[in-house]
Amino acid sequence: MDSCEQEEQNMERDLCEKRFFSDEERFSDLFNGIIFRGERILKPEELMELDTQNGMWRRPVYSSKTKNGARDLVRRTAMGMNFVICGLENQEIVDYGSPLRILGYDVSEYERQAALIRKQIRDNISGRQYSKGEYLYGFARDSKLQPTITLMLYYGENWDGPRDLYGMIDFTDIPEKMKQFIPNYRLNLVDIRSLADTTVFQTDVKQVFDFIRYSKKKDALEKLIETDPYYKNMKDDAYDMVSFYTSADMLIAKKKEYKEGAGYNMCKALDDIYEAGREEERKHTEEERKRTEEERKRTEEERKRAEEERKRAEEERKRAEEEKKRAEEERREKEEALKRVRELEAILADIRKEKNR
Repeated sequence: MDSCEQEEQNMERDLCEKRFFSDEERFSDLFNGIIFRGERILKPEELMELDTQNGMWRRPVYSSKTKNGARDLVRRTAMGMNFVICGLENQEIVDYGSPLRILGYDVSEYERQAALIRKQIRDNISGRQYSKGEYLYGFARDSKLQPTITLMLYYGENWDGPRDLYGMIDFTDIPEKMKQFIPNYRLNLVDIRSLADTTVFQTDVKQVFDFIRYSKKKDALEKLIETDPYYKNMKDDAYDMVSFYTSADMLIAKKKEYKEGAGYNMCKALDDIYEAGREEERKHTEEERKRTEEERKRTEEERKRAEEERKRAEEERKRAEEEKKRAEEERREKEEALKRVRELEAILADIRKEKNR
């Protein structure tokens, strides 16, 4: 996959996750499940969408994710007489600067609220008398900021990044007493694949998270699909979520084939994936068998060549041995002949001596 295709797929994934959690039922269910263990505190009808760039209220707009200071989704909800700002950030790969980035989002929201308060004080439409400090700094003694919470959903595996701001700070040789004066910031990390209990969710957030949790565990995933009828009629955006976040290219490519009525049959899709996997395994096994057979043949041919080479070497050795024996026999024959010649020469010498005498 080239860089353009990867970028396009990332944009589709970002659009998918925003569309899924832009549903107010799911958004409130997510926060109720994580924060209140399933108790219905946030109500979908009380959520108001905020601009992810600056917090101003606006109509929904879906766009690709860019880490330029904008959270993925932001909602404002009533809490009795107060309000809370709830932000959501989706993360697929480990960002080791996450605590600082999310802190920046929360600080930006507080700064937005402070700017509104400052404007109200400076405009002073009510005619209230402000002290010099209140008017100068644009924040009255009774001014209050609405709390903001950001959840970061992590869809990847084995989060090994920092979970708070302290995890990003080098405290080497810093005295403990001084460290106590350095503020920390905790990252509200939701590691989806490590969730221990998804029964706290009342919408299909549960089914999406469960599918992602068990996507690497074939037996557990098959049992999940078989026992939960929802997977036979998944909603469009839920189908997209599990497809993108399990990197199931086949689910994405053949999505239209699994549409049944108003939903999508994930059971059938999963069967096809496993069948394709089995077919791929069969092809792999056959290719491996062929490679093994070819390797065996090459080994056998190599063995035969080695055997022939050994025989040739043995024959060469025998010929060398025979040549050595022949040379030895010739040497002995020469020595015998030389010995006989010397003996004859000695006899002739004795005869000549006799004659001379």
